[in-house]
Amino acid sequence: MRQYLYGVDEKGRAVQGYELSNEEITVRFIDYGARLTDFIVRPLARNIVLGFPSLEGYLHDGASLGATVGRVANRIADACFTINGKTYSFSPNDGTHLLHSGSAGLGTALWHQGKLPPGVSTITSDADDSVCLTVTMPGEVDGFPGDAEVYMMAGLYGKELRLTYYYRTTEDSVVNITNHSYFNLNGTGDILDHEVRLYATHYAPFGRPQIPDGSIVTVKGSPFDFTAWQRMGRQLYRYKEALAVYRGYDHHYVMQSPAMDMPCGSFRTRDITLTISSDAPGFQLYTGNWLDDAAGREAYGPYAGICIEPQFIPNDVNLPAFRQSLTKKDCWYRRTIAYTVDTSMTE
Repeated sequence: MRQYLYGVDEKGRAVQGYELSNEEITVRFIDYGARLTDFIVRPLARNIVLGFPSLEGYLHDGASLGATVGRVANRIADACFTINGKTYSFSPNDGTHLLHSGSAGLGTALWHQGKLPPGVSTITSDADDSVCLTVTMPGEVDGFPGDAEVYMMAGLYGKELRLTYYYRTTEDSVVNITNHSYFNLNGTGDILDHEVRLYATHYAPFGRPQIPDGSIVTVKGSPFDFTAWQRMGRQLYRYKEALAVYRGYDHHYVMQSPAMDMPCGSFRTRDITLTISSDAPGFQLYTGNWLDDAAGREAYGPYAGICIEPQFIPNDVNLPAFRQSLTKKDCWYRRTIAYTVDTSMTE
């Protein structure tokens, strides 16, 4: 692992960068938001994630490029919830809802290199290269119950980047952490030529825009069926009217039997396939619908990148049939996400 000074934030704090590398992959992270800034597939000499050329872009980023998002990713309806009889309210930042925990989320916190605490085990001895980043988010800062202690262990294993998040809270609380990287397997342009396959047969329909109604339905016969390879540009055109209010896909899929050996989904182009796996019970598919003129490494527009974000269902804390994101005081929890590349030619 190579550590280096990435930049200095607006408060004068040093932000470190971390580079992991093996024969297949080079990845880079920064302290600010525990963000994945680069994912270079070495046989193709190609960077397949969206990013900014310097810290300045990340400090003013409204799209969470590469960020570890939480403490609660996605939306909390009407920016409020109740735990143990106490209601917690927030300033909405997405209509009337709270998105990615607002301005005080993990994606804008300053993490630092650390080590997992005693009693928390992880398998890193066989990693080609690894780093551990950590942050403690005080409840008085982000408004959630208790303080959240979070660790991200990033490791390279051949053609795989594996992120494992460990977290606990000092009070009964709610946590829904994921990584918000946007992938473009071409390294430039848009993702309309990407073929997509999702290994989920059900999704969570909305009761009102962006908020699931609590039901789980089959994708069969709907715009959300990617159980066979589909070209994303064709799907966006075919279902343009049905998806118009969202500009594209920004929907939650449900895994029937989540496990690391059952991938969430895959993207492929002419010379590369990326498969994303997780132990999460579902994931958000997002086609970068609102990336209007984001000043990244190039001028990004809609569909410049595509995300699969493993997580609990949006607004989970307010859905009595779910509430999987609830945490018990002083208990450790874990979430793993793996990104595997294959550069063999596909038919």
